[in-house]
Amino acid sequence: MNGHMSQQQMITYGVIGLVVVILLAFRIMRARKPRPLKVNLLWVAPAIIAVVFGAMTALMLYAGRPIGTTAMAALAASLLGGAALGWWRGKFTHIAVDAENGSVTAQATSMGFVVLIVLLVARLGLRFLFLKDVPPQAPLSMQVNAGFMLFAIGLLCVASLEMWTRAKKLIAAAKGA
Repeated sequence: MNGHMSQQQMITYGVIGLVVVILLAFRIMRARKPRPLKVNLLWVAPAIIAVVFGAMTALMLYAGRPIGTTAMAALAASLLGGAALGWWRGKFTHIAVDAENGSVTAQATSMGFVVLIVLLVARLGLRFLFLKDVPPQAPLSMQVNAGFMLFAIGLLCVASLEMWTRAKKLIAAAKGA
């Protein structure tokens, strides 16, 4: 490769970017109103994501062969960074309990979506800057993708855990009132 993108690659990235922007705009519009929160099921999506993404991460790391200490530290930092951002995302999700019927609603902040957009752009930018000449099956590419997967696992699992913990406290307080 000569380091430059072809016109076809630029069109592909442009179309993907446009679709992502449209989907995120639609999601932001839907998130403006409170949605029912099924507290008892908050563990399901993170469990599925952890198993599926965890298996994919293990396969990527296995395919990448030996992993050095630096790569392991970077992967751990990716998981911890995702967990920190997940805690922040869960903390700033507005949760309310209706004292009369006990229903729980959640409303995401628009800042959470801005962070997700920034993360998507950063991921694409980092991939373009550092991996444009690296084949997808190369160990470095596999390790970087595994890092993104671990980041997603940390973000989604900790966000759900934080929301579950807070929702349980709010439900207990509403029952006591």
